Amino acid sequence: SNNNNSNHSNKIKVADKTADAYRRRRDRNNEAARASRQNRKERHEALRLACAHLSTAVAPIVRLRRLQAEAEVRSLCSAAGQSYEALLTSAAQQIGLPANFLNSVLAGVRRLQESTISPPVDEQRQRPAGESSDENEKCR
Repeated sequence: SNNNNSNHSNKIKVADKTADAYRRRRDRNNEAARASRQNRKERHEALRLACAHLSTAVAPIVRLRRLQAEAEVRSLCSAAGQSYEALLTSAAQQIGLPANFLNSVLAGVRRLQESTISPPVDEQRQRPAGESSDENEKCR
């Protein structure tokens, strides 16, 4: 009977040790998973910030390239005797843009051009050399 009690007591101790080992392993795994999630969040945030900085840094270059492309197309249209808006309208029809959408965009562009100090690119090109009213226009 005494031997039986000691056996039973040993089994309980082993079971307790096993449960403790499982608990410790579970705690370690939970902590590792939490650290991994935190690390992933921090990497994601760092990447998001880097992308935001890059986007901010690149934005003026993108805008300049877009303006250069528009100036080139306007120049080609002018040389061919076709209006820039007619070219846009034709392109919009070919890709299936609704005409009212294009018209509202063009109206917005016109309002924007009228509200800015500098004239549209076509008018800048037609000025005689050295007659720029604004020194900054030469940099655009």
